[in-house]
Amino acid sequence: MTLFLTPLFLLQVVSDLYRRNQFSLSASHVDILADIFSCIASHAQQLNTDTVLRRKFKRACSVQNLTEPQLLNFENEAYKSYMMFLQDMVTCNPNVSKELDLESRLVTECAKIVKIYLKCTDPQQQEQQQRKPVLWVLPMESDRVEEATARTSLLVSSLEALCSLEAESLKKHVSSFFPLLVDLVRTEHCSPQVPYVLSNVLKSCIGPILA
Repeated sequence: MTLFLTPLFLLQVVSDLYRRNQFSLSASHVDILADIFSCIASHAQQLNTDTVLRRKFKRACSVQNLTEPQLLNFENEAYKSYMMFLQDMVTCNPNVSKELDLESRLVTECAKIVKIYLKCTDPQQQEQQQRKPVLWVLPMESDRVEEATARTSLLVSSLEALCSLEAESLKKHVSSFFPLLVDLVRTEHCSPQVPYVLSNVLKSCIGPILA
């Protein structure tokens, strides 16, 4: 289980480190921490999407009578920690944030989280992004419902992070994430929390820009 536990432990150490020193970190230190968070999140996603590895985990845990590692939870936690780090730096350390363009990194990560959620709620998302007409939406399969439910909290956090940006920042980045918000409106959701937060983002953040 070292493959799973070591990055999780590292994630906790890095998170504690930046929380204790977030107001005194130099740009070079922040850049290093951002790269660490990014690598852990990418590693977690790679683990969770590797079907062969997941089958091996399942088989090994069954033989040893062990609890199967929650790879999806690990992925969610890794992305949430990375996103919160970027959001904290943008808010609490604006000079370093501007120097490293952390705002753009935050928007990129939020967009990535939305894309991951859309992929699990709609397996034909790739085709829809080619702008083929969508006449109806098929109900999600049970495994996709479970995955979408597990990813809901992270999606909500990413939408709230976008909404926390200043108006000028939203104008700068709106073209990169507005189509994703439209796709979120079209898709089926397992939790009423998603449409509620999405509605707030569109009304409070996007509406004034488009008005």
